[in-house]
Amino acid sequence: MSSFAVLKNNIMITTIYKIGVTGSAGSGKSLVCRRFAKLGLYVISSDKIARQVVEKGMPAYKKLVDLFGSKVLLKNGSLNRPVLRKIISSNPHMKAKLENIVQPEILRELFSKIQAREKKGDKIVVAEVPLLFELDLKNRFNFVITVAADENKLKQRIAERDGVTENEAEKFLTLQMPQQLKIQKSDKIIWNNGGIEALLMEVDKIYSEIINSFIDISKNLT
Repeated sequence: MSSFAVLKNNIMITTIYKIGVTGSAGSGKSLVCRRFAKLGLYVISSDKIARQVVEKGMPAYKKLVDLFGSKVLLKNGSLNRPVLRKIISSNPHMKAKLENIVQPEILRELFSKIQAREKKGDKIVVAEVPLLFELDLKNRFNFVITVAADENKLKQRIAERDGVTENEAEKFLTLQMPQQLKIQKSDKIIWNNGGIEALLMEVDKIYSEIINSFIDISKNLT
């Protein structure tokens, strides 16, 4: 595969190889990343980091409460994420303000974790980054995978996940970069329109290609 030929020519075996996994909401990014983790790769989730940086007492938490008010809080003081999601789904201006608060904190922590894995000696790391292209991060990864699905599938999954109507799910999707543009910018596409088994088989195939590329590099360096 030409994508991994770049890896062989330009990436030394001692440098961590950064795989970014992205895709629209409802595409199945997390399923793909969980499979990579099960296969033995270290996976960093931007969504998990996003939850950590807005926990009560964190700087981003206070800024969000100042911006949105107490209506986005649960009784225990933590953020009511479904309410917050509904607000930004109908207000692009507020969505942009939220991202300006949260994204710098997420990215700082994300690349700090990648650096830590490199110091530990990891050769490959996978990062799930929903806004990878929106934040212009492609050049910070060696290989970018977009998980994609038909638009109707995306709407159905978001509606089931968030407990909203498909019309509301569609509004949320319109706030994101169009899926087709993500596909055009990616090194690899994983289509997730079928069952879980088909998805996992595709991830396994890509994993084998990555590992075989590193085996070839090792041979060339010895």
